[in-house]
Amino acid sequence: MEYQDSSVFSRSNQVCTQEEIALKSLFLGPQSENADWLKQQIDMLLSHWFSWRKSLFPQDGCAITTSDKQTELFVQRQDACTQKLNEMMADLGREIPKFSPRYVGHMTSEVALPGLLGHLLMLLHNCNHVSSEAAIVSSVIEKKAIALLLGMVGFDVQHGRGHFTSGGTIANIEGLWRARYLCDHFLSLGLYLKIHRLTDLSLFELAHQGWSSYRQRIKQYFDVDYIIHQDNPRVHILKEYSFVANSPFKISALMRQHLNQDFLGPVVLVPGNKHYSWPKAVSVLGLGEDAFWSVELDAQGKMCVTHLRAQIERARFQNRPVLAVVSVAGTTELGEIDPIHRVQELLNEYQQQGIFIWHHIDAAYGGYYCSMLNDRSQQLLLGQDNTEALRALSCAQSVTIDPHKLGYVPYSCGALLVRSEEYYQVSSFAAPYLLKDSDSFGWHSTLEGSRPATGAAATYLAAQCIGLDAQGYGKILEKGIIARQRLQAILQQKIKNVQIVPDLDTNILCFCIARPYEPTSVVNANTWRLFDAIKQGPDFAVSQTKLGYGSYRQLLDRMTAQWMGRVDTEYVSFVRLVLMNPFITSKETHIDYVSALVEEMLRLFILIGLND
Repeated sequence: MEYQDSSVFSRSNQVCTQEEIALKSLFLGPQSENADWLKQQIDMLLSHWFSWRKSLFPQDGCAITTSDKQTELFVQRQDACTQKLNEMMADLGREIPKFSPRYVGHMTSEVALPGLLGHLLMLLHNCNHVSSEAAIVSSVIEKKAIALLLGMVGFDVQHGRGHFTSGGTIANIEGLWRARYLCDHFLSLGLYLKIHRLTDLSLFELAHQGWSSYRQRIKQYFDVDYIIHQDNPRVHILKEYSFVANSPFKISALMRQHLNQDFLGPVVLVPGNKHYSWPKAVSVLGLGEDAFWSVELDAQGKMCVTHLRAQIERARFQNRPVLAVVSVAGTTELGEIDPIHRVQELLNEYQQQGIFIWHHIDAAYGGYYCSMLNDRSQQLLLGQDNTEALRALSCAQSVTIDPHKLGYVPYSCGALLVRSEEYYQVSSFAAPYLLKDSDSFGWHSTLEGSRPATGAAATYLAAQCIGLDAQGYGKILEKGIIARQRLQAILQQKIKNVQIVPDLDTNILCFCIARPYEPTSVVNANTWRLFDAIKQGPDFAVSQTKLGYGSYRQLLDRMTAQWMGRVDTEYVSFVRLVLMNPFITSKETHIDYVSALVEEMLRLFILIGLND
């Protein structure tokens, strides 16, 4: 069957714009086309580093002499190191070529050269963001990089805060850690007021009173103005009522003694499409598995706002504070974007009732799509709902973003972004050998003590060179969505019985192989056979995922209805493709990657007997 004469099915003959051509200069290219320029930059980095070291304290003299370098053991040690390095390089020859457009497996791809160079530069200087004392220049670069990310997601750059982490998992835990700090303060005051018969409000209401009401009550009952990181003795008495400073067991005993009720602890409301880091976060903070409340997904696999309301009301009825509501921008399985704007509208409705609830956005994967928000054609590509959802990131209290995904910088690099200083507060710690700078992102306000400067430098340089806007990252990311749309169209035309997950948002495509009336057990087996055949082949790399009926029932029911299938498993298996390589839609290569991928799948489809 020939492809239809349509821009969806064939590579466009449109000539690349000057801006698109210019973006090619910032990636090495599948055949290392920009190798000469990269060599020059790396040589420049090393030369600068060598000269910098030599320029400092030349009067000290050399520690390694010419005669040292000529000794037999000295030479042997360096030769041995060279040999081990060569062995490691040889081993890496078997590594997965994630740089190639043929790799459409996981959320990793070609690295942007500015990100690589920024990473290498900071690697040479070995800066440690434990304190500005150990990173005078790079700590400033981190603040600049955070400011750029804050601006991209819509936070006020002057008031927003944040810092870099090793990845999205730590950033998510950091966000929840800050939400717990806030909840604990509100609940401590509330418990004090309840025990002393100073209020008729419920503990749920007091635990969600918000900073403004909290400060007013502190002024009313303690006659002091509450300032961030307040250490006033009159307020310090509230520490006796803190479930973080003491223990949940002690606070539960206190409540049982004075209020005749147990302290069940706060809950976290997370959609069923959650990342695996969220159960980790609840576990690490010691909240207990019972504190992890899942929010149902709708027929598109996104958070159901109606069920979110029901879960909040359930928490209110049980008098359990909601530590945070989590929305996802770019789910791990499907790349979907939750209706964040509708979630925020619901939380705004509660806030009008005096119930403040922390909203965290897990945008580890999808945060960089905010670079597309100021271009009309890119907004149309995202769709109105997704555009509004991404704009709503600016209304949340905290956001997780991973530059090492769609920021195309080297691993490992995540970041926590917080809307303002009052939401950035967290439990205070002390170390006698480190200064506690009020304007730093150092050890006293991060879970990680020592933190490398590589991620901050890579993100900053890549953002400066590529641009966090429609003509920069937006132009790169739109290619992935277009590639996914085109792949979807060709798959549906060329391969019989392919069942693609509907209503996909970004650059991830998932499909299964299902013939009419087949039970899901057979579908899973046949889909896995195709995945395994692709995996064994040398030409393309894909990934797989499973969507469970426990979380994705509405979406899976909708899909199985397409082939009138019978459900006899707890999940459905899918081949998963992440189309994020910036050269995936290249018009200049001899190969059309999208078409070639479909042809390879069709060949394997026939080979393993799935074409009947």
